[in-house]
Amino acid sequence: MAVKYQFRKLGAEFIGTFTLVFTACNDNMAKSQMASLSVAASLMVMIYALGSVSGGHFNPAVSLGLALAECSGRGDFPIGQSAVYA
Repeated sequence: MAVKYQFRKLGAEFIGTFTLVFTACNDNMAKSQMASLSVAASLMVMIYALGSVSGGHFNPAVSLGLALAECSGRGDFPIGQSAVYA
């Protein structure tokens, strides 16, 4: 059961991170004037859609910073795997 849940978390993180990077790269290539708004909107949608599955760690640098500062409250950030996020 734990392995199945871990695959769901990894899949949600992959989809969310892919969407974030895809949006940012397309904004950069198109030289969009609204790049920050579209990246923020896609991140908001991914957090609302997949945050309950994976915790919403789509930007690992922010998640790592919050975990180190102990601000996240959930306590489920994999601090032992922080080398993967570096």
